[in-house]
Amino acid sequence: MEDFNKKLKERWQTKRKKAFNWTSLIIKVMILVAILYTINRLSKSDNIQWTSSSATQDTVQVDSLK
Repeated sequence: MEDFNKKLKERWQTKRKKAFNWTSLIIKVMILVAILYTINRLSKSDNIQWTSSSATQDTVQVDSLK
């Protein structure tokens, strides 16, 4: 009886390991592709345009005659 239980336990664990490994691998690959896609999109986009920003002038005038 103990031998039978051991066989059932081994079968259950091997099936569980195989199922978990494939789903885990697929999820990790999908996350990796999403991260790489996002990095690629961010590197191509010009969200900040440094040349088009104009310098603001100081509107506070100081009396230099005193």
